Parts: sequence; structure tokens; C-alpha cells
Amino acid sequence: METIKHQGISAFNENPSEYQVFRNVKDFGAKGDGVVDDTVAINNAIALGNRCGGVIDANPYIAGGQYYINQNNFFRSVRNFIIDLRQVPSTNSGTGLHWQVSQATSLVNIVVEMSTAPDTAHQGIFMENGSGGFMGDLIFNGGKFGIWVGNQQFTVRNITINNAQTAVLQVWNWGWVFQDVSINNCQVGFDMSAGGVAQGTQTAGAIAIIDASITDTPVFVRTSQPSNDRLDGSIVINNAELANVPIAVGVAGGPTVLAGGTMRIASWGQGNAYKGTNGTGVFTQGPIAPAHKSPSLLDHSGRIFGRTHPQYANYAPSQFVSVRDYGAKGDGITDDTDAIKAILRRFAGCKIIFFDAGTYIVTSTITIPVGTHVVGEAWSVIAGKGLSFQDQSKPNPVVRVGQPYSQGAMEITDMLFTTIGPAAGAIVVEWNVRQPFGLAGGAGMWDSHIRIGGGDIDWCYSILELLIPF
Repeated sequence: METIKHQGISAFNENPSEYQVFRNVKDFGAKGDGVVDDTVAINNAIALGNRCGGVIDANPYIAGGQYYINQNNFFRSVRNFIIDLRQVPSTNSGTGLHWQVSQATSLVNIVVEMSTAPDTAHQGIFMENGSGGFMGDLIFNGGKFGIWVGNQQFTVRNITINNAQTAVLQVWNWGWVFQDVSINNCQVGFDMSAGGVAQGTQTAGAIAIIDASITDTPVFVRTSQPSNDRLDGSIVINNAELANVPIAVGVAGGPTVLAGGTMRIASWGQGNAYKGTNGTGVFTQGPIAPAHKSPSLLDHSGRIFGRTHPQYANYAPSQFVSVRDYGAKGDGITDDTDAIKAILRRFAGCKIIFFDAGTYIVTSTITIPVGTHVVGEAWSVIAGKGLSFQDQSKPNPVVRVGQPYSQGAMEITDMLFTTIGPAAGAIVVEWNVRQPFGLAGGAGMWDSHIRIGGGDIDWCYSILELLIPF
């Protein structure tokens, strides 16, 4: 990242030639030597270019005085950090990440180190609301809470929590999925009882825990009162290995619902079960039939296969080719169709195609051949525009990934695909590639997004603005 050439632009910034997309904090005075206070340098790097930030608002329509403006983040990704809180006094509520986010957000490859003192108040993640979201390849060591989270929905993959008092405090949700979970030497694995233990007070709506390993932890899942035949929060546990875990599922301050020990939970659920077209749920609490999983979805250990976000850390800059070096502009104005097609013809399969930050306008279908690796920078945009994508009776792909029925390697990371103007006939991405035999995860997209409807803030109205006539 530090050695590759950075020449990306923010196409629709007021001053795109002056706005710096990639910032090296060392260029702003940061030392990174473990001695110098780099706070100001890092904040200056982030704030460069009139970046917006939160303010405090005295809202006369909400009682209670001043409030922070409630603003979730969209299109944010934090990766490749070790966040060490151990120099923060253990009794201070030091937080590794305040992650108040919604769609198109991710945390990847992060380690948070926290105090393991009995009085620790540290927490790895603090998340009070939002509508996410994905995070994966995370390790949390120590803390009162490994993660303290509340959000409508989230997918969490490959998470390890060691030596925390509570590994996961789920303060509220609609539905979260945790897959490939390792919890070791904590007091509680998952605590869903934040709203209270009485019937109807639990604020965590639903959790699915898949492919978990829980070791030396007294309680795997703590919930509120669930044992009087009415739903208070759905739980599905699938393929969980317990070692020295006395209580698998228990009520906070109350009875054990599912005894633990050293055992495997194949498939267990608590919640309303529905059958056929009957809309009335029947409360269920106990073993449930496991969902069918095709062998092609599983790894050698029987867990759901997953592959982490490719980051190409071991590749030399000479193994990348910049599309801007070969004629593409990415300025949101120029038609880059021919330039991108020429680059793919020349370099697909032999170089990693690097789309510098920018918005690349295309007016006919771009086909990415099998064997190609495509990498964006801060979500480089390929935007379909023009007559080719306007006729809904004759739809055309903006980006075609491989030819129909093709098989081979394909990796696309950190890209955004969209349209500009009338595009009723746009198939934004047509995916045709099957992974090679014997190479699981050999064809895929990571942290790449499809946006329909545009992103011009002048045409993005709030609900209130739509309800009130202009």
C-alpha cells in the first residue's frame, strides 16, 4: 500500500484535482515509533479536504437538552489494525472501535488488546445502533466485553475472543449471524439479556451461532426468561463444540435451559417455528432438524467454507497495472469504455488490474475474462451510462464477469458498480464464473457493492422532505 503509486481521484468533489484520496499519515507528521503522540497527525490526515464530522445539536423538539446528531456511516471499511488499549487504566471504559454503521461497511483483520484485570471496563467494539453490515477475521483479547453491539442485522465471520468477562454482549438486534466463532476462557459467551430477564424485556431479537468452538467458559449463551412457551428472543445454534462449558443456554439469574459440559450441539433452537402456510408460530425450545448443507459449501472440517478478503500483501507493485496509466480517466465525465476494454485484453490473467479511485463511465458492456484479479481503491466506481442501458425490453450488462458457463479463477475486491441517468435496461453485474475444481473460493467478490438509484445528494431526499410538498 505504501509503495504502490496512488493517483486516484474523487470525481465529484468540488476540487477533484486537489482532493487527496489516499493519505499516508507519515506525510502528516506521524512517527509510529511507539513513543511520539501521533494523535494530531492522524486526525489531520483524516480531516484534510473539508471532511464532514459530527456536531452537537440543541434540538428544541426533543426533550433533554443537547444530543449528538445520530448519523450512521455507510461505505466505510477499517482493516489491518492492532488496537492496544492496555495502557488505558483498566477502570476506564476504553473502547477499541466505536462502530455505528449501516450498509456497505466492514471490519477486516483487526486485533484489539485489552486489560484482563478483574475490574476492567474495556470493550473491543461499542456499537449502539445502525443497519449493517459485515465484520470478519477479528481477535479480541481481554476486556469487560469483547464486543458490545446493537444493530439491526450483521454478519460476523471468523471471530476469536479470549479472556473477556463477556465475549459478546448483544444489547439489541433484529437478526445477527455469527459463523466460525472461537470463545476461550470467558465468563459468558453470548449475553442476550441486556433488556432484562422478565418476559418481554429482551431486546435481542434473533441470533444464529454457526460453527462455534467454546472452551473453558461457564455459560455459552445467556438469555432472558424463555421457558414459559412464548418467544422472547430467537436462538439457533448449529455445529457448536463445547469444552468445559457447564451451561450451554441459561437464563440470567435463573434456570439452565440446555445443560453443557464437553459436548457437541448439532442443531438446537429457541423461538417460534412455522410450518407450511400457517402464519401462527409454535414456540419451540430444544433440538431442531439441521439445515441441509451441500458438501460444496463445507470445508474439510465440516464447517461452512469461508475465504477472507484478498489483500495481495505479498505481491510486488510491479505485479499491478493501473488503469489510469493506460488511458482510463475515472473523472466521472470521460467515456472510459474503450480504455478499460483494451487494458483487460492486454493484462487480464497476467497482472492484477488496479482501478485507481475514481468513477469510470462506460457506455457498453465491459467483460472481465476468467483468470482476472480486479482491485479497487476506496470503492472505485464503474458506472453504466447511455443508450445501451436504457431499454428495459433489451437489457444489457454493465459488467459481465466471465462468459456464460465459464470456469476459473476470478477475484474482484473493493469495487462499486452503478449506473448514471436513465438505466432501466441495465443488468449492473452479470456473474458467470464458477470456481475451478479443487480451488474453493477461487471465484468471488469481496467488499464490492452494487448501487441502484444514484448517489447524487441533490436528488437524495429524506423521508420528511418527500412527505412535505416543495
